[in-house]
Amino acid sequence: MTIFAVNLVTMKTIYLTTFCAFLCFITNAQIRVAIYDIDANQERKQFVNYAGSWLSTIPDYLINFYVNDDRFIVIDRKNDQLIKEEKERQKSESFIDGYIVEQGKEEGVDFIIRSWLSKNSKQLNVRYYDVKNETILCEKSIELNRFFTVVTKLQLTVEELAHEANLTCFNLNFEVVRSLEDKKSKTKELLVLAGHSRNVSKGDWFVIFEIVEEEIGGKIYARQQVIGEGVVSKIQDQNFSEIKVKKGGDIIYQRLSEKIPIYCTYEN
Repeated sequence: MTIFAVNLVTMKTIYLTTFCAFLCFITNAQIRVAIYDIDANQERKQFVNYAGSWLSTIPDYLINFYVNDDRFIVIDRKNDQLIKEEKERQKSESFIDGYIVEQGKEEGVDFIIRSWLSKNSKQLNVRYYDVKNETILCEKSIELNRFFTVVTKLQLTVEELAHEANLTCFNLNFEVVRSLEDKKSKTKELLVLAGHSRNVSKGDWFVIFEIVEEEIGGKIYARQQVIGEGVVSKIQDQNFSEIKVKKGGDIIYQRLSEKIPIYCTYEN
């Protein structure tokens, strides 16, 4: 075996071990998140106190969303202002980001979720900070308008934003356990590890995928390859749900027959 081949095997082993460890982490370990009160400011020109208004419910919706997901441990800090001093508010975004990461280290959390208003309170921004790596994990924004005065609409929108963050920021997926119904070498229904405890609802659409490897420049990379789609037809309990397969039943049947692990996640 050549040196290159040995190195390639070594790199592949290291990468796959790391990747599997990551999948194990997101599946089993609980993520500690601190959620603070909304930082309602107008491009840092002034601090606007929205306590008592319908906008003050935004942190509560974020807290409730993550409390109801057993993959997270929530540190409720909505009664604390993340940035207390007005002089600190006026400083640059990079300063603020560093300040927040330091707060996270003191709290002993994995991530901090910060929300604030901009564009004359017409846009809600939610930023996720990775405390350990001292980086911004990601940021999501939604436009607010008069229709958001309807509390239910605001709650659903905030929850939709959080669902998207779980997918694109935390890369959280659900494991397919087994087939519940097959017909003519096609899978019609699946059992998945995703129930009430993970904020799954009847009618949610999922993409179903496998992890495949790509060799590029002598390195092995893993990526998600979509093999089907389905809709949640029934929530069994806190842990499990049933998905009715709408597309890719033949490929899903084949992968399950070959004992290849497959996963699902919310459709973008």
